Parts: sequence; C-alpha cells; structure tokens
Amino acid sequence: MSPANILESYLGTDDLDDTIPNEHPTFNTDYKLAIIGDAPGREEEAAKKPFVGASGRLLWGIAGSAGIARGSVLIANVCQIRPPSNDISRLPWTGPEIEEGLKQLKTDLDRFDPNCCILLGAYALKAATLDKKPKIKDQRGYLFMGHPDSIFAGRKCLATYHPSSCLRMYENAPIMQFDMKRAYNEAKFPELNVPKRKLITDYTAIQIVTALNNLRTNANPVSLDIEGGINSMSCISFSDYSDFAFIVPFKGMTGRYWSEDEEVIIWEAMSKLLADPHVPKILQNSLYDNFVLAYSYKCPIVNVADDTMLKHWEAYCELPKGLGFQAALYTREPHYKFERKTQNLRVFWEYCCKDSAVTYEINKKCENQVPSMKHYKFNIAMLNPLLYMELRGIKYATTAAVDRQSGISERRDLCQTILNLHAGKEVNVNSPKFKTLLYTEMGLPAQINRATGKPTANEESLIKLFKRFKHPVIDAAMQIRKLGTRARMLSIHADEDGRIRCGYNIVGTETGRLTCYTSPTGSGYNLQTIPKHDRDLFIADDEYWFFQCDLAGADGWTVAAHCQRLGDPTMMDDLLAGIKIPLVIACLFKFGPTCLDNMDRVQIKEFVSRVSKKDPIYHGSKGCQHGSNYGMGKVTMSANIFKQTGGTVNVPAADCEKLQRIYFMRYWGVPRWHQWVRRQLNDTGILTSASGHVRRFFGRKQDHSTLKAALSHEPQANTTYATNMAALNLWNDPENRRPDGSLIIEPLHQVHDALCGQFPKSLTKWAAQRLTGYFANQIVIADQQLTIPFEGEFGRSWGEMDQEI
Repeated sequence: MSPANILESYLGTDDLDDTIPNEHPTFNTDYKLAIIGDAPGREEEAAKKPFVGASGRLLWGIAGSAGIARGSVLIANVCQIRPPSNDISRLPWTGPEIEEGLKQLKTDLDRFDPNCCILLGAYALKAATLDKKPKIKDQRGYLFMGHPDSIFAGRKCLATYHPSSCLRMYENAPIMQFDMKRAYNEAKFPELNVPKRKLITDYTAIQIVTALNNLRTNANPVSLDIEGGINSMSCISFSDYSDFAFIVPFKGMTGRYWSEDEEVIIWEAMSKLLADPHVPKILQNSLYDNFVLAYSYKCPIVNVADDTMLKHWEAYCELPKGLGFQAALYTREPHYKFERKTQNLRVFWEYCCKDSAVTYEINKKCENQVPSMKHYKFNIAMLNPLLYMELRGIKYATTAAVDRQSGISERRDLCQTILNLHAGKEVNVNSPKFKTLLYTEMGLPAQINRATGKPTANEESLIKLFKRFKHPVIDAAMQIRKLGTRARMLSIHADEDGRIRCGYNIVGTETGRLTCYTSPTGSGYNLQTIPKHDRDLFIADDEYWFFQCDLAGADGWTVAAHCQRLGDPTMMDDLLAGIKIPLVIACLFKFGPTCLDNMDRVQIKEFVSRVSKKDPIYHGSKGCQHGSNYGMGKVTMSANIFKQTGGTVNVPAADCEKLQRIYFMRYWGVPRWHQWVRRQLNDTGILTSASGHVRRFFGRKQDHSTLKAALSHEPQANTTYATNMAALNLWNDPENRRPDGSLIIEPLHQVHDALCGQFPKSLTKWAAQRLTGYFANQIVIADQQLTIPFEGEFGRSWGEMDQEI
C-alpha cells in the first residue's frame, strides 16, 4: 500500500496530497549526498517539502557551513506522511506507513545513487542497521555500510543527531556540524575506506617479552590501554604505530592465562618498559590506568607524555571526551566500543588492541588542533601530583564517622516522624507521591522544572516554597534530605590501610576545574563536597599537621582586572588594599550609598570591619558579588543564599536586587565587563584564560545561559590555574625532597581554589615559608600581571585548622 493509499484509508480521497515527497537534487556537484530523516512535521506538511520548519532551518544552517547546498542533495524521510503529534514512535515499524515509506525511499536512493547517506536520528539509523534499539549517541559519527538486508545495502552511511534533537539540546549542534562536514567529504566517493590494523592476539610469552623489550630499545612513543580494575586487570595492549598493536593477556576463559613462570617474565619485561623514562607513553585518561597499575601491581607508568583526553579537551573543552567520541571525530575506525561486552575472548583482545592503536592515531591527529600546547603540557605535568594524591589518600577517623552517622540517622528518623505526624501518613520524600502531597493534597503552588516543564519537588523548589509558606512539612522534608545526604557521605569507607582515597579528572569541567569521584579502590566519595562540619574526620598522619592553602575569593581578582582594563580601577584598588568586597557592599546597604565618600582605603578598611560576618546582609553581599559577576538574577540569588547557608539566612529577592544595584554602582566596571564578554561571544565565540587555554563556546550566542557560562569561565579557569601552579611548584621543588626522593610537604587533596596536604610538625616554620613561595605566582589577567593572594591554615585535621600559615 502506498503512502497515498494509506491516507485514503484514513482520511478519504480529498486529503491525498498530505504525502510529502522526497526531494531530489536540482543541480549536480562533485559530491553525491543523501540526507535522510524520520518523518515530516506540521510545517513540512503545509509546504509539501521536507525539512522546511524549525528543524529544517537549523539543518540547512549547519549543512551550509559544511559546504552543502539544499538543491544539491537528496532530501528524504523514512516515512513520507506526518505521524500523529509529530511523533514517529507512535507508528509501528512494521506498519504500512513506515513500510511503504521505506519502499519509496529505496526507489529514490536507487534513482539518485548517492555516495554517502547521512542518517538523521535513531529511525533513519534503524533503517540502515536494522538494530531494534539503535543508540544514536554511541553510533553517530562512524562510517559504515548499510546492513545487507536493509534498503541501504551496499551504501556508505554515517549517522548523526536529528536537528529537532539539536533544537532541544543545542549542545549536540556542533557535533552534528562535525558529522555533516565528514559526510560532505565522504560524498565525493562511494568506497568505505577504513584503517587496516594488524592486531596481534596470539603471541607466546617469549614473543611478548621480545616485543616489550623491542619497545624499550626503540624508545618510540608507545600507546597502551588496560582492561579491568583494582587487582582484576585482564589484559593490556601496546601500540607503537596506529596500524599495529599486540595484547598481553592475563586472564583466559577459565582463569590465569599463563603459567607462573611465564607470567613472571612478562611482568618483569612490562614493568621495565612502563618504568622507563626514555620511552614516552600515550594513554586515554591516563590517571585511571596509572592508578590501577601503581596501586594493584606496584608498576607505575613513568613518562606519560600524552593523554588524548587532555589533548582533545584542550581543543574542544565543551565536547564529550570519551575515546569512542574521539574515535568518531578523528579517525575512520568503524564503531567498535560495543565489543567491550563480548563473550568472545579473541574479539575482546582485539577490542583492547584497537583502543591502543586508535589512541595512538588520535594523539597524532590532535596535534594540530591544540591552540595552547603550553597549557596542555602544564596539565600533563599536573598528572604526577594528582596521581600522588590518589595513591596516598588521607587518614580517616572511621570509628568517629560511624558514631556520627548513627547520630545523623537518629535525627533523620526524628524528622521523618515529625513529617509523618504533620502529613497524617507515612511519607517518602524521594517518591513521586511526595509531589502529590505538596501540590494536590496541601494545595501548594506547583513548582515547575524549567528543563522538563513538569512539576518538581527538587531542592530548589522546596527552598522557594519554604521561604514563602514556612510549612513544617516542607521544613521536615528538607531536613530529611539534607541529613540523608550527610549520612551517605559518612557511610564512605576507608581502604584496608585506614585511608580514604578518591579519583580526579583534571579536565572534568569546561573551565578546567578538577572533578573528584570515588576511588577505583571503592573507597571515598567526591571529597570536594565534604561539608565543613565533617572535615575533622580527615586527619593528618602522626607527627604531621594538616594544612589548607585557600585562594577563596580569587575569582574576584579576574573580574577586578577586567574592570580596570575597561577603565574602572575601584575593585582592584579595594582588593590591593586588603578590603573584602562583600563587606563594602554590606556597609553601603546598611549605612547608605554615601557612607564611604571622602574616605581613603585605610579608612574604608577600618569602617567596613564594623559589619559582622554573621550578619545576614554580609552573606547576602557575598552571594550578591558572586551571583552578579556571573549574570544571576535576584530570585535565583536569594534562593542560592538560602541554600548555601543551609537555610539559616533568608535574604529576600528585593534586598538582593538592592544589593546588586549597590554593587554595580560602586563597581561600574562589572556591567561594562559583561558587555565586553557578550561582544566576544558574538564576534568570535572564544575566550582565552591566563593559562593560555582557549574555550570555544558552541552554545547559542544570544542565550543568557551561554553568557553566564562565559562570565564564569575565565574567573574559575584562572583560579584553578593559580591553584594548580602552586601544586606543581610543590611537586617540582627539589628542596621538598628527602634523599630517598620522598616528599616532605605532601599534597593530599584539592578543592577547586584550595590545596590541602600535610607537613611534619618539626618543620612547621620551614613548611610555611615553602608554601608561601609555592603560591607566589605572577599570572597575566586582562593584560595585567597579578599575584593572587592566599590564606593558609593548619592543624590536626582538615576540620580543625586553627593556626595561620
């Protein structure tokens, strides 16, 4: 049955023109490309042409930037009629609408005979692969030939996101642009050219030892990849060319792969290679592999010269960083990451070999993509102190943590009892039924999640409701969630040596701020989120002091530098005089806008000290400075202050608005800086931080969310860079090494703008001097040389530091 016949059976013969035919090219070019979507929408139905609505406008904008003109390509859909509610999932795959649509699509493909078909979205991908549930996120960007039983049999294909998906999640638009450019190039010839790699999976033990020794002798860069984790590494692969790799297996189908003697000689050769400083190593996310090898097998990797995750981030920090994504972006390797779950040992080993060979190739391809090789090499150098922190861990007071968790659980149970009494029934605050209680039974105004458009009872919504209604049910629910989170933090366990560990990702955010996660050992947590009242559980080793050197407020120095560059030196002069900006704002709020007139900086510093740091307006002023710098509105600012203070400080939105006006009046360079950043976004879409790192913004340039991300980027990036410089100074200081090479002052943890560690009590004065020197770094911000000051403290634990450095 044809699409017209289908509609006739639904609607009658008067509506037969609702079929939207596929559109053939109107002129010839040197490329032959077919663009295949799923089904037309309302605007396509009205225009009788595919891809003319909002999705179409985005598609042709992206295609045009890749050199593709509409009239030069076949434009088609899997289904040529508009599905109910524009939702093709409501049509059965084996139903007449899609079946007849596929027949028509095959006819049009055979007539045009494209060299490449770009498949927009999961339904077009399904038509080419016949996968029941294709994953566009995993399979996009890879080249493949259509399934032999599909209408795309014998045709080169490449899948990407549907433009309608990019309209909802604009972060996918730049990825679609990369894919479209590749499709344009591939459409100039019909052949599928894929790499031919020699992947050796059957070396004997002697052959492996010979190959490992040869890698040492040649001293060329070597890429490697492990499979497995702590005490469970099943194999490791090595590659010194992108077209060659070999596997070193350790586990077979029934247990150990080698005899004990064979495994000994393999480990001896491999450990020498990994420890050889003359052989440069290339990895993807090297901290993980290095931690597993060093912690479990006492076999650290020396001379990690390149890390493709870091190198790719340096070029495109807003894009995904996984090896699968990079393989699709930089190489012609067919989709292979699904092979990791295979039960076929040979295929699994080949998969591991591909990882090494692909990593080697990506590293070469990325070389010309990196705008700041200096910062990339800086981050590579930072891997050493980060690995040290991951391996060393922090001594943990486990018994005290268990006792504290028990007390927290009792308080949570009490709050649950109070909540149940007020509600008149048992309530689960994490259940969807909790929203029913709030918005239906209690009649409170529904809070809507802006991302989903649906009612929500998340933390932000409860804060808004409590500030307005002060209802005990809301208060109890907030306390239950807060105590539950704290109880989960206290449930973390130490490793067998009594130390808590964590893992780090130096490129875990677009700004370069470190992210932190549970250690591969299973211990720890995101230690950057440990609340201050539980930090006393993290203690220094015997005869050591625990220290923290903090660049708190450092983001303000970047803002001040830009204000000065734009003609307003007020904030910079205040900071150089040691004046806290929030205290200034609080004074102007409490004592009037003229209270600081005719005062010099010494007098201002003395005058603002009369504001107590316990004053709610001081907290409001801190929130105002931070939020106003980054484009935050008064309502969000008010909610943020309430949240950051644990619900103890409520600064109404009207007062936040007044504080913001005061802030912008005294520091009028801030809104001028906002305007400058907006122009940078519109003109180039690029910002460069003090480290030399370049961020390309792919978001919609006019969106306020993009502006907010741009405003926060450089201050956070600069603060992170200054903190990392101090950590690297500590690591590289020859005076900080004992004769055996061990560290005297040890780095143990990093929290965005703070470096934590420990030093011997007997060397307190010396350590304080060295730490001060580590943070004395000049960096150039907004064409000005600055040294961001730090505050340092030390004591017996992370939560009990009562002595200044």
